Amino acid sequence: MLRRSEDLFLEKIYFAVASKIKEAIEKVEQGSHDEAWQALAPLVAKEDKAAIYYMSTFSVPGESLEHFEKRRIEQLKRSAEYGYAPAIHELAIHYDSGELVPRDIEKAAKLFRQAAEKGHPHAQWIHGLDLIYGRNGIEKNEKLGVEYLERSAKAKFIGALESVSGFYENGMHGYPVDKKKARFFREKADGDDVIGY
Repeated sequence: MLRRSEDLFLEKIYFAVASKIKEAIEKVEQGSHDEAWQALAPLVAKEDKAAIYYMSTFSVPGESLEHFEKRRIEQLKRSAEYGYAPAIHELAIHYDSGELVPRDIEKAAKLFRQAAEKGHPHAQWIHGLDLIYGRNGIEKNEKLGVEYLERSAKAKFIGALESVSGFYENGMHGYPVDKKKARFFREKADGDDVIGY
């Protein structure tokens, strides 16, 4: 089947943007924040949600801590408004902890839900637990909570793997007592390819 020219064009643009973002991440890891900034600035000017998010993760030489923290939150909010799951997740963490923004656990829970719906594994775990226990302003729905938890475990997020292991160990939340499955998920949580906190 022939692919449409618009699809090919969009794929080329996506590859170019992804390459620039990858280059910027490598520059940050090398300590070249100013070069990373230069790589991302044109993408940020075009309102690329991923570039806005990555620019929020580092400061540049000469930028005060106060300015960086203010810019970080502003850029996380912008990227989150465009629906970028990592930005929504990071913003949720800030509201949950009260770091750089006033603490608001219900707002954090709503943001975790949004990121979970977009497939973010850590957010799926948190939202799953919120649903299972009916906490942080989220209405209790154990069945849906278990579904989110299992999505997170499938993505190999360590917290979800540990939770599922514990639920099998103790026969909780619809999981039967099954020591073999509990051990299986505990061993998966110890793997090298898990997603950490």
